[in-house]
Amino acid sequence: MKYSIRTLIFLNSLISFTAAATDVNFQGRLIDDACQIAQPGVPLEVDFGQIAVNSLYDNTRTAGKSFTVSLINCNVSVAQSVSVTFEGSPDAGGLAGYLAIAPSSTASGIGIGIETESGDLIALGTASPATELVNGTNDIVFKSFVQGQPDSIANKTIAAGDFNSMATLSFNYQ
Repeated sequence: MKYSIRTLIFLNSLISFTAAATDVNFQGRLIDDACQIAQPGVPLEVDFGQIAVNSLYDNTRTAGKSFTVSLINCNVSVAQSVSVTFEGSPDAGGLAGYLAIAPSSTASGIGIGIETESGDLIALGTASPATELVNGTNDIVFKSFVQGQPDSIANKTIAAGDFNSMATLSFNYQ
């Protein structure tokens, strides 16, 4: 019987303690979107096709391959221009500002560069030059290219094979 009374006293003491209550305040701001991505959630694809390793030894890089980022429903009363920043895994083979190819790639000795339509390099983590927006649809054209890493070119160690890489875009509205 003593064991049962102790159990009841213990349980009663647990029930009688209460924690102090506090409030949680939530706040934020709703804003109008300056633009929307034309196909959200659908990755843009850039296919370089087949590249001869010898062409990288001769020219160090491929010609730029154009790709377009389409923005729709743009509202210039919200923002008048936009710049784009590319983020991703940086190349570690001597190509500062370039994307590394994925570790699963069988090719090696290369990186991927991104440039403006006029051919100016856009380093990873650096905003592109601002593009003036118009109401409605805006297409922003970039180019990407494959570049041989300096040591891989000098030592002729670029390995043929498949490669891929991924970059994430962020939009900076002004």
